[in-house]
Amino acid sequence: MIKFHKVSEDSQIQEFAKSFYHSLTFPLDGMWEAFFSYSEKHFIFYGNSKAGFLMLNSDNQLINFYLLPEFAVHSEQILKRALFIFNIQYGLAGTNNPLFLSACLDYLQDIRTHTFLFKNLETSKEPLAPVPNTQTRNITLSRLDLITSFCKMNTGAPEEWLYGYLKNLVERKELFCIERNGIPLATFEVRKSDSQPGIADLGMIVDKQQRGKGLGTFALKNAKKVALENGLTPICSCEAENIASRKAIEKAGFFNVHRILQFRYV
Repeated sequence: MIKFHKVSEDSQIQEFAKSFYHSLTFPLDGMWEAFFSYSEKHFIFYGNSKAGFLMLNSDNQLINFYLLPEFAVHSEQILKRALFIFNIQYGLAGTNNPLFLSACLDYLQDIRTHTFLFKNLETSKEPLAPVPNTQTRNITLSRLDLITSFCKMNTGAPEEWLYGYLKNLVERKELFCIERNGIPLATFEVRKSDSQPGIADLGMIVDKQQRGKGLGTFALKNAKKVALENGLTPICSCEAENIASRKAIEKAGFFNVHRILQFRYV
């Protein structure tokens, strides 16, 4: 009665997109949307009806599970079948995704917080630079190589992937730099969501040699200011183990409102 068919093209999943986003109680973080785009996707069939979809990452972790409202009553049964068919041992579900979260709770053996999701608490104020003689400006394509090297050095992310990711942000005018004498000290992003109208996802990277000076908070306050000036609602996230980022986010006027939880299933 319950069957799964692999999705051949990501565009096919769009038929569920509006209903899925509507089911969330808080916007989906842009990082997780990126994870979704690289996931293996399967349609869920209940009888002869297409009931929803699930997503698996490269580690075979269940990272999304959605059913149309008329099939939600079968969520426990369908999830149990999926865990067996795909031999799933771990999953990641947000507290902003109540159907997925509720279904997981019946089969968990262990649980921990993986990521914090933050909501803006304060209105925008003119941020004060913690380091003197800095300038904040949009990144242009002429400086893309420099900024790619900066981000690679300070995150360890693959250069080829970074270049493509940052190029897209530059072309959308969503990437900014805090610099002194032309040297980058930090970057920040104000990513306008294509799937969730009115939402801006914020991020920042600080030079390793400049950390501990308040530049992360300064970058996020600038990012929030840009978002609010453009009529967007700013959100952001960080992994639970990244204590420094969490402190910077909270000092920038955000508070932890939701979590991504990691499950180990029975």
